Amino acid sequence: MLHPADLPRRVGVLCNPHSGRNRRHLEAIRRIAEQQAALFVYHEATTPEAIVETLRAFHAERVELIAVVGGDGTLQAALTGLLRDLALPAETLPKLLVIGGGTTNMSAADLGTRCQPPVALTRLAAWLERRGPAPHCCSRPLVRLALGRPEAVQYGLFFGSGAIQTGVDYFNSRVRCGPVAGAWGPRLAFLRVMVSMLRGRPHPLLPAASCRLVLDRDEVLEGRYLLVLVSTLERLLLGSRPFWGEQSAPLHFTAVRYPPRALWRRLPAILRGRGGRAVRDGEGYVSRNLTSLRLELDAGGILDGERFRAEPGEAIELSATPAIDFLVFP
Repeated sequence: MLHPADLPRRVGVLCNPHSGRNRRHLEAIRRIAEQQAALFVYHEATTPEAIVETLRAFHAERVELIAVVGGDGTLQAALTGLLRDLALPAETLPKLLVIGGGTTNMSAADLGTRCQPPVALTRLAAWLERRGPAPHCCSRPLVRLALGRPEAVQYGLFFGSGAIQTGVDYFNSRVRCGPVAGAWGPRLAFLRVMVSMLRGRPHPLLPAASCRLVLDRDEVLEGRYLLVLVSTLERLLLGSRPFWGEQSAPLHFTAVRYPPRALWRRLPAILRGRGGRAVRDGEGYVSRNLTSLRLELDAGGILDGERFRAEPGEAIELSATPAIDFLVFP
């Protein structure tokens, strides 16, 4: 909890009205923002460029706390805007209150909040007026993604390639506009990919990408990989924990070679974070905690739900920032 003396004097609310959960609550969000105009400045932005402009306005107004109301992609765009576009040192960032207004909200859930945006904004107003409890504070390092071009640097909390990327594509093309709406859409796409993996046969959802991985500038892995995961989160979608490294380092890393051996027996333990007990050397499963990872692959990847692709011959460099403090209302 924060001490009452830590109350920010100027607060900005950045809302993405196109985020999945926000669309369902947009009328209530806007009504609360209008009612609480004396407590916080409210802005809406839907694109990374518009988000950066909003952050510049907040910075010019010396905002001390920014409430980010959106999904994983909105939070990723805000973090990138603050650290790359505004070039603010991590230690000088305004306080960041995370409100899960997206469809998946994987980052918000891991940070400790699942309440709906109108509820979180109401609690924010109560705290600012000293009528309610303060938000909880938790810390996470960020994943810094670099491609060799300054404008290509991104900051987020989860990177995935291979089956993760095709799973996002499957959700966007087959599920998002289908009969399954809301938070169950990404879960359905996740489960669909898991079922394809368990069958152990070639499938369009299971691309085998040839890649070269350099772990902490030392260990080199080469081959065809079904998926590569890197995150500073403790839990991913559906509460899964597909990491079992024991090293003292900020980046959780897991990779699965293609074809995976006996995946139908290994996967349940892997998703519960018990892969170290379930897999054996030489079976194509590897998990470490790292300080850096270099990926040389043609497939591109996903950072917090947003897709990107490296240029031909360009490597993806992943590293971790110092821990960032996030605020959440549970």
